[in-house]
Amino acid sequence: MEVLRPIVGIDYGGRYTGTTALAACTLDHIFLTSCPKRTDADTWIGERLDDLQPRIIAIDAPLSLPSGVLDGKGDFHLRIADRLCGAMSPMFLGGLTARAMALHTFWKGQALWVETYPSWMAHARLGCKRTDHDQVVNMIRTYWTGQPIPDPTDQHQVDALLALIAAEHVRTNTSWHYGDPREGVIVI
Repeated sequence: MEVLRPIVGIDYGGRYTGTTALAACTLDHIFLTSCPKRTDADTWIGERLDDLQPRIIAIDAPLSLPSGVLDGKGDFHLRIADRLCGAMSPMFLGGLTARAMALHTFWKGQALWVETYPSWMAHARLGCKRTDHDQVVNMIRTYWTGQPIPDPTDQHQVDALLALIAAEHVRTNTSWHYGDPREGVIVI
């Protein structure tokens, strides 16, 4: 049943650097996990997603390119969403953008993928900085009352929790969307 499938938030990092984290909300609990150093993060994420079979995946990574790259007429560096949210250029992020787009394209499961930006989530929706871990975790507790929230061990796990909130907003039809759908949208 669709309602029982989990939602996932991913802080997407370097391929072998141990900077990728995943947060998931299942029917009865929320958990956090991080990709170990020297482990292929893309394979690791694919395996976690295969196990979870989530219905919504919110990833902190660009899933599209600026319009100029696509049609030769617009901006070649930033999408409208990047400008609105203060996000980095998908072109500057280069390989990370390509890896995220490939992960989205080739993962065999069925899920709604959305791009999110934890810094903007913390600022615009929670009124705090993403680096204020206690405040972020306290705000997260307001979303899932009665469920224990694991203590994040680093900024990557905090960002995965912030991405999980974006997935929850999509699930509850309360998400905010920034950008032009023809070129890419950031969801918080």
